[in-house]
Amino acid sequence: MFGVDIAAFLAAEEYMEKQVDRACMYSIREAGRQIRSSARKQVPVLTGRLKKSISNSRRIRETGHHSFQLSVGPHGSPVFRYSGKIEALSPYMAPARSVIEGQMADIFAKAQAKVLARFA
Repeated sequence: MFGVDIAAFLAAEEYMEKQVDRACMYSIREAGRQIRSSARKQVPVLTGRLKKSISNSRRIRETGHHSFQLSVGPHGSPVFRYSGKIEALSPYMAPARSVIEGQMADIFAKAQAKVLARFA
């Protein structure tokens, strides 16, 4: 009878899982920043209140294994009352999200490269 101690392997695997999660969260935050920037450029400006209200939520929600969600859009009062009407008349959030969809793979690849560089 023989035994193998795999505690070090399991600890390394857990550390790698945390690093992958960090890369995912970095990717989501970067995408949120780019969506915010693009939406602020496209939003029609009357008083500037709607433009200033477009922001990222500070909290990232975990929606599954290595899966996260971040809210980007008009936040705060009284902007939430009329932001939907403005979006219907002159879309600014949907085009901003569609621009980032094509770049998300590159954003995630850069984040993963940073994670993998630690293990090289």
